[in-house]
Amino acid sequence: IQGVLDLPANISTTGAALRSSPDGKQLLLTLGVRYGNTYFNVLFIANLDGTGLRQLTRPTDAAIAAGVRLSHANAVWSPDGRWVAFAVRGVNPATSGFYEPCQPLLVIPSDTPLLQIDGAADPAERQLTMIDGAGNKSVLKECGSIELTWW
Repeated sequence: IQGVLDLPANISTTGAALRSSPDGKQLLLTLGVRYGNTYFNVLFIANLDGTGLRQLTRPTDAAIAAGVRLSHANAVWSPDGRWVAFAVRGVNPATSGFYEPCQPLLVIPSDTPLLQIDGAADPAERQLTMIDGAGNKSVLKECGSIELTWW
């Protein structure tokens, strides 16, 4: 199947990434969207034929106002296609409150309405957590050097 993905004018494909859904019917895309004077890499889903483009994530209003450059990066589908896991990366560490070297990995439903994500004030239920053998809970973090894979 081949289709044309018609993108709005405020979207950039520079640094774009895509992954096919497990059923092969949809694409998970990372695309740059301009808010004010800053491009933010955010997540979209589209049908494989190019129709049905919808935005999954956007920066928070606070991140837009601060001009922090964020990227919702390394997005992957869950094996059943119901979830999307990704990392939030800040690329200008001088912006106070929005940049930590290691950010929590986030998981959201793939059919979610548009979510505001900034990597600083995201709710705990979106953070990927692990429970060790002793019952201790910890948030999994990404430090900019991994490729996410959902097994």
